[in-house]
Amino acid sequence: MMQKDVGIKVFAPAKINLYLHITGRREDGYHCLDSVFLFTGLADELVMTPADEMRLVIDGPTSGALAGEAVDDNLVLRAVRLMGEAMGVSQKLDIRLTKNIPVAAGVGGGSADAAAAMQGCATLWQNKEQDHRLSSNRMIELAEHLGADVPPCLDGKPVRVEGIGEELSSVGAAPDWGILLANPNVAMPTPAVFKAYKNSGLPFSAALEDGPFWTDVNWLRTVARNDLEATALALQPEIKMVIDALAALPGARLARMSGSGATCFALFGSPEEALAAHADFVKKHPRWWSWAGATFE
Repeated sequence: MMQKDVGIKVFAPAKINLYLHITGRREDGYHCLDSVFLFTGLADELVMTPADEMRLVIDGPTSGALAGEAVDDNLVLRAVRLMGEAMGVSQKLDIRLTKNIPVAAGVGGGSADAAAAMQGCATLWQNKEQDHRLSSNRMIELAEHLGADVPPCLDGKPVRVEGIGEELSSVGAAPDWGILLANPNVAMPTPAVFKAYKNSGLPFSAALEDGPFWTDVNWLRTVARNDLEATALALQPEIKMVIDALAALPGARLARMSGSGATCFALFGSPEEALAAHADFVKKHPRWWSWAGATFE
């Protein structure tokens, strides 16, 4: 058994939506999606240690955006409580969450944190003799209670997401792309973007008959799109400036907004190309948040 004072570190990688098609809306108001999530080397970190009292401390470069949030409402603590109930464990944890991912930015930071917390609990509390192990399907079922983007974030591997986030399909390994992320330092709460999309009257996307050919950048550029992009640009016009700046970088193969924004991304042929482009990008756009690197491993 694991010693009481032994903790673990888990990583919560940011995701990008290589494309995001809105294919319909259910009677309960939830939108149906078709998207492929790709996870990046940018990640939050959670250190989870058994303790006498439950505690969550949040630090890191982007933690300031959470300063006004009640700690008890944080998805990490909700995930830990959910796992405790499911596994029949009452153990308390001391958790340090280091935020590197922008908040309310379309890259799944909160969802990734919740998924990482679930995986951390599963590792800390698994015990064959007491039958505390949870199947992958059960983990997905539990994750659905925390939010539509949490189930796809459980594994950190490329995944096709359909329905309202509950239909997951493995899509294989990612190419050795480089990724550059940029955000004009504006928050875009997902509910507000979806509400604006609903009110816009824009038509839904047709289902993909073939594909998705998500590893083909030409397919991503000419066939796929982000259906929330026009709505987000109307709410925050500066997003268009970010997309244009990314598209103009040498070696950029695709520039697009991720999720509900405001973070945008550019794909490059290699991580080295992305890092070289980032050095130039930072000089030209010092006010914007940005990051460059590889896909998550």
